[in-house]
Amino acid sequence: MLLRKWRTNSKQLNLLWQQEGVETGFSETSAVDLKPPIKVLGLAWDSERDLIYFDPKDLLKLMSHKIESKRFILSVVGRIFDPIGILGPFVIKLKYLRQDLWTLGVDWNFLQSYVASGSSGVTKLRN
Repeated sequence: MLLRKWRTNSKQLNLLWQQEGVETGFSETSAVDLKPPIKVLGLAWDSERDLIYFDPKDLLKLMSHKIESKRFILSVVGRIFDPIGILGPFVIKLKYLRQDLWTLGVDWNFLQSYVASGSSGVTKLRN
């Protein structure tokens, strides 16, 4: 497999790759203010500070609709991609909620009032 796009937090290596014709998406002016963040393994990467973090903007936007249905909860759980497990405690809570919904036989378009406690975990991601 030939990798075509490369990304590193080393300015020297980025410049060397550019001289060799390798696509990096790097420019000295954009390195300081990269928008949107670089996606790595489904998570955001700040190459300037070398930090991997979860950016909850899209998930929070979806959760702001507050559609209280089993279908909606399953959709939210399915959108979280966390291959390295940094969101483990949050994802486990949602998966337990999903399991409870199946066990109780809740209808697809209706949820009981306790489901609101599951969405409170999403707002904690802002902090």
